[in-house]
Amino acid sequence: MKEGDQFSSASAGISMNLCAALARYQGLDSLLPEFLPVRVKDLPNFSKMDPEMVYRLFTNNKNATKVSSDFLVNAFNGLQPIALDKLRQNYHPVQIFTISPLNKFSQGSLNSLLTQYHICMAWLDNQAPRLVIYASFGSLASIDKTEMVEIAWGLAYSDQPFLWVVHPSSINGHEWVELSQGFEEKARERSLIINWDPLQEQPISSPKQWKNRPCCKSKKRVPHLVIFPLPFQGHINPMLQLATLLHSKGFSITVIHTHFNSPSPFNFPNFNFEPIPDVLSDGQLWSEDPLTLVSILNDTCQVPFHDRLCQLLTDGPHGPVKCIITDELFYFTKAVADQLNLPRILLGTTSATFSSTMASVKLLQQNGVISITDMYGLPNMHIPEIQPLRIKDIPDFSMTDPDTCERFWADMINAIRSALGCIMNTFDNLEPTAFEKVRQDRHPTPLFAVGPLYKFSPGSSNSLLTQDYSCMAWLDKQAPQSVIYISFGSLASITKTDLVEIAWGLANSDQPFLWVVRPGSIHGHDCNELPEGFEEKTRERGQIVKWAPQQEVLAHPSVGGFWTHNGWNSTLESICEGVPMLCSPYLWDQNVHARYVSHVWRVGMQLEKWFDRSEIEWAVRRLMVEIEGKEMRERVGGLKENAMRCMAKGGSSYESLESLIDLIMSL
Repeated sequence: MKEGDQFSSASAGISMNLCAALARYQGLDSLLPEFLPVRVKDLPNFSKMDPEMVYRLFTNNKNATKVSSDFLVNAFNGLQPIALDKLRQNYHPVQIFTISPLNKFSQGSLNSLLTQYHICMAWLDNQAPRLVIYASFGSLASIDKTEMVEIAWGLAYSDQPFLWVVHPSSINGHEWVELSQGFEEKARERSLIINWDPLQEQPISSPKQWKNRPCCKSKKRVPHLVIFPLPFQGHINPMLQLATLLHSKGFSITVIHTHFNSPSPFNFPNFNFEPIPDVLSDGQLWSEDPLTLVSILNDTCQVPFHDRLCQLLTDGPHGPVKCIITDELFYFTKAVADQLNLPRILLGTTSATFSSTMASVKLLQQNGVISITDMYGLPNMHIPEIQPLRIKDIPDFSMTDPDTCERFWADMINAIRSALGCIMNTFDNLEPTAFEKVRQDRHPTPLFAVGPLYKFSPGSSNSLLTQDYSCMAWLDKQAPQSVIYISFGSLASITKTDLVEIAWGLANSDQPFLWVVRPGSIHGHDCNELPEGFEEKTRERGQIVKWAPQQEVLAHPSVGGFWTHNGWNSTLESICEGVPMLCSPYLWDQNVHARYVSHVWRVGMQLEKWFDRSEIEWAVRRLMVEIEGKEMRERVGGLKENAMRCMAKGGSSYESLESLIDLIMSL
């Protein structure tokens, strides 16, 4: 407890007589002169305990502490200097170490015994700064029905926005106290109530869920969804974010997943996880051709996916399956869904811009406007039909067998056009033209733009690598918008020469940086050894980690730029946190995104020479300290505001999500 150290210092001086006085409830408002402004009633109530046992408890505690080597206290001197000084005197010669606040040193390392509803973070994002009061009385406190009503009306009449936690069994004798219609009307537009409930697994939110709310311990079956993500970091995260969002709306979730890159069930205790074999060889796992690898996964996963789905349908404990939601690149799921007569919804994890670009490229190839020779012989040639893209911005399929490539696109388009619906992780204010083109291309399949998913479901990502949260404490010490964050995602790899060029480009830029150097990301090298002299030159302003909590990093006020590979998740996160970009695309959709970042949205610049220390030095300074970087920061700030408006009630993403839920519930 926060006053634990103060009470520890007081406990040594509390006599048997004081314990007896507390037990008799005499003089509860009396001040304790040695411990001002503490009153008798501010100390723990031992009235139901034997005074001798209370005295023995404190004495044994003090004696045990005095024979310890050291004493760690979750406090800091600036908050409780007098109490800590008393503690040191009482426990001398034991050394006292103040190590608070622990939650700041170890961000993301908490363990909640109750389900945390991260959906409230998206609601908070839409409120004015410092305006919301957060009401929570912890995991043990309980109140009676009258107190519940008084709290509710007190909050309602305050006319202030509030976020209120009402956890299970916190109301004596009641699972829930129904509040009057008048309360709903008065608090509807400025309140959110959530229930820390591992059984109900659903937030109680204003306004739609006030009426006919299921009781906390209801055994009523909830709608059951089965999801199947493609086993790559950039596909797993948005699928689990979508699942978390739908779970918060009352759906039960089962995740079918491959053994390859399997998500961690420990991060999602309310989901049911069902593994299937993927039968991939080591050579296939490390293929440098993503399209061929995805084609192989489509071939090898069909039978085990079908069998596991049949098992869920016949003897699964989670009730009937409403529908399956799969990655749109898993085209084989069409045949399985048709065979089992199951509705199928797809999640696209790339941008609408890339989807519309590929549809246009396939059409241009069919009509003879561009050829394979153009694709690989004239890299800088512009394509008027898809400006501002160039030939080299289109994915390179030269490593893919032509028959495999044609079959992949044909099967995927066929699977998309026969789906019940397609979900896209974007917001239409960001790419309205591309989104409308995709809508036309996929007609009559309805499209749902519900992004940015990570903002609707903060904290719901699944990292395949261990995130180093120590970098957050380092960021806390940096000036606002001064740090450039460098990360090239979970797949990109570079040469040893590239590593050296990046290192000296950053060193010579004289700008603070946080650099992710992923294990195994350097071709032919197990260790990522940096050039001699680099550490000495950057020691005071550089931090290198193996993997970082990217969403938290980009949201940190000290981060002013992001050097990225332009995977769609990274691009979207950077835009939604208002951070301009340096672009070094690697494969697949990344070149398209980089071109749009630099030439359409104008919130970044692309490094055309790949990795050259002089260009890196110049580009980092241009982004971080020059007027051009400031203008980019202003433009990306406008896009961030657009994203927040789309997520708010009445916004396009909010309404699209409501339509998606209505569609699923109509099945």
